Amino acid sequence: MKNDDSTATVTISDDSFEPQETSSSATTKPTSTTPTETSSSEPTEQTGNQYSVGDTISLKFNPKDCDFTDVENGMTGGRFNDGNIYYYRALNIVEGNSVAFTTKNSIPAGKYKVSIDARSEKSGRALFDITMCDQTVTFNSNTTFAKSKTFDLFNSVTVSQTGKVNVNFEAVSSGGLYIVQLNLKVLELFDTTVSPEVSSVMENGASIRLNEQKGIRFITMLDADKISDLKESGATVEYGTLIAPIDLLKGQELTFDLATTKFVNVPYNSADWYNGVKGQIAGSLVSIRDNNITRDFVGRAYVKVTKEGETTITYADYANGDIANNTRSLSFIANAFKGDDDKYNALDDTTKALIDAWAEGNAYTT
Repeated sequence: MKNDDSTATVTISDDSFEPQETSSSATTKPTSTTPTETSSSEPTEQTGNQYSVGDTISLKFNPKDCDFTDVENGMTGGRFNDGNIYYYRALNIVEGNSVAFTTKNSIPAGKYKVSIDARSEKSGRALFDITMCDQTVTFNSNTTFAKSKTFDLFNSVTVSQTGKVNVNFEAVSSGGLYIVQLNLKVLELFDTTVSPEVSSVMENGASIRLNEQKGIRFITMLDADKISDLKESGATVEYGTLIAPIDLLKGQELTFDLATTKFVNVPYNSADWYNGVKGQIAGSLVSIRDNNITRDFVGRAYVKVTKEGETTITYADYANGDIANNTRSLSFIANAFKGDDDKYNALDDTTKALIDAWAEGNAYTT
């Protein structure tokens, strides 16, 4: 697990904050906007927004539309003489055989009437275990199948999230059954749009970064589950930390709307959460000039979400809602560090000397 956080090296003057080197290449300053819904006449697996109430979604049971778990056991190919159409045989006539498959396309969340089109060489019975996204339903195994017929399975099945349909057929008696397609008539569609806003909260205070590049570190907790949902919906999600000298803000909010000479952007580029804590990121300012050891810096995290050409940025709440709780100087933190005997005494002599110098507001010299 990677414990290192993202960093930025900067030079600070009295009235500007000029980045010299950052942990990733420069990016264009994003603009905060509100996403708008878009639609397409072409089917899209991610959202299923091509469907309307009253439509019937037909899912054919063939390799084009379905991924089969076990083709050898209980499923054979063949031509049925109904219009010389090629069907996969979903149930072998031998009792006890079964086949499972998953539809390649997703269906949107909503309510559906479920039926199947089936063909059989002779009458027979079958048990259906159908998992529609997150909803498991079972067909009545006592129903007898006849030749060339549509069978209604369920008048109303609720699917609470967009996803694929998983089906398992099990033969309970001989019937020579061919399954042609599953029909899902849309009775109702649910709005499952994922809001692009992601909540995050700064951890109180700041800490000293004692890695090879030393400096001041700010830690933030993000809503990891929301970020995961957004990524699954097809959005691009980026996050990081903005850091600035508090005196340059002059009462303004620390956001991308500030002049770029007032702050530095420290993207969090690690594939792992900081210190292995789910949702936790860190951003550090390192190589701080000697005359800025007593200067107060403020850190604020952000989450940038881009989907279908629309970008939204949300900014972290300061600890307990107060910017002062995330405003610290190296000197202030060093003094607090010295007040923790266990942590301070665990340091080597060189690092102790560095902390001592910073606590006094002085540069460390070897």
